[in-house]
Amino acid sequence: MPERIEGPVTIRPATTADAAAIRMVGTVTWTATYKDILAPESIAYFLNLSYAIPQIEQRIARANGVTLVAQAIAPPHAGRVVGYAFAGPYRDNHAEGEVYALYVLPAAQGHGVGHQLWRRALAALKALALGERVWVGVLAANQSARVFYERQGAALDRASPLEIGTQTVSEAWYRVEG
Repeated sequence: MPERIEGPVTIRPATTADAAAIRMVGTVTWTATYKDILAPESIAYFLNLSYAIPQIEQRIARANGVTLVAQAIAPPHAGRVVGYAFAGPYRDNHAEGEVYALYVLPAAQGHGVGHQLWRRALAALKALALGERVWVGVLAANQSARVFYERQGAALDRASPLEIGTQTVSEAWYRVEG
């Protein structure tokens, strides 16, 4: 059984120095989450497309978006990035907000880290005047994420097809009214 990462975290804006840590969290979490849902080549396709260091650095540097990291503050994991969130303008209506990604290492899940990232991402979108309606898309087969967002007050709006590599899957879209 992998070592659990427990204890308090601090949520802070990411810097480009966090890009490698975000890539690690994204790779570990995406692989663990989708290994039974997507083919390995589809996972690799997505990770190569979305988690290249230059891509992450561009997200961090966006003036109209926010990238947050959750960093452990207690030994023995003090300083380790255990989660992150990307948020900014909604891709279909730039007057609304979207949480593009929110991931927490499997070893750190179940301790409120995701909840803290979610709340800070929503607050950051409000500060950018993008918080009246916020969207988040999640693969429909990712039941744990769907339950998480529903517990955070998000309402299912629709499902739509999404191509990842050579696969087409269903993406569930949730909205939160600000």
